[in-house]
Parts: sequence; C-alpha cells; structure tokens
Amino acid sequence: MKNAIRFTAVAVALCVAGFAAVATVSAHVNYVSSSPSAGEHLTSSPATVKIVFDAEIQATAGSFGIDVTGSSGASVVSGSASRGADKMSTSIALKPNLPDGVYHVAWHQTSADDGDSEEGAFSFTV
Repeated sequence: MKNAIRFTAVAVALCVAGFAAVATVSAHVNYVSSSPSAGEHLTSSPATVKIVFDAEIQATAGSFGIDVTGSSGASVVSGSASRGADKMSTSIALKPNLPDGVYHVAWHQTSADDGDSEEGAFSFTV
C-alpha cells in the first residue's frame, strides 16, 4: 500500500513538473505597446514606429517586420525594421513629413523562446 501511495505521489509530481515546463516553453510573445500608440492622434508626423513586446523576439532576417501604409495603401516606410538592443522591440523609420491622414501599421514577429509567430495591426492618425 505504501508503495502505491509513493508511486502515485511521484506520478503526480512529474505531471505537475511537466505541465509547468510546457507552460513555460509554449509562451507567446505579445504586443505590449507602441509609439505611436494604437489609435493615437498626432499633431505632427512621427519619424519612426516602435513596437514593444513582452519577451525576446528572434533576430533572424525575416522573422520580424513592420509595414506602415497610408490611406492609399502605399508604404510610407524608409528602410527595413530593426530589432532593438533590448531584444524585445522593433522599429522602422518613416518617410519624412507624412501628410495628414490615417496610417495602418502591420507587424509580425517570431518568439526567440519557442519559435511561434504572431502578427497584429493598428492605426494612428496624423
């Protein structure tokens, strides 16, 4: 009887440890904030768009990106996105002096931890 109780206790402990490991490994990297922020109304054209995530993103080319388009659908970025020194953000330069209007930001990134990709979008107004 004592062996059965010990076996059950060990089995339960291993299951709990296994679930904790899976929860850690399968964590996704989520959008935390951006500048400009989603829905923000700006009085002047921003120089860049920066997006901050809650964990490290991959640095591999193509594993992250940002595109910003105007109301006509034309891209208004200047260059390509770069990963921040904090490894938890990306940014991209914009063309100077954007005209007044609504701008759509589409982003994608890949988690450095588990390789899962996420994408999202938001808009801001100049």
